[in-house]
Amino acid sequence: HRANLINFGILPLIFNDPADYDRISESDSLLFSGIREQLAVGKPVTGTVRKSDGSEFSVKFTHPLSARDIELILAGGRLNCK
Repeated sequence: HRANLINFGILPLIFNDPADYDRISESDSLLFSGIREQLAVGKPVTGTVRKSDGSEFSVKFTHPLSARDIELILAGGRLNCK
């Protein structure tokens, strides 16, 4: 599935703490600030979950992306690359 996500420009992120997944509801928003600057091989990505009640909490993600994968993601995916 990872390759398909990359092809469409979608980040294949993995929760550092699997318990964070259970803290998120479908009405919550996941926000990333400076995602382009955060993406680097082997480095975690930090996001903020904004709950429907207005509260927020931070989450950290890992990713299995190579330098080429990151380049493709930032270009909008393989399907957008020429």
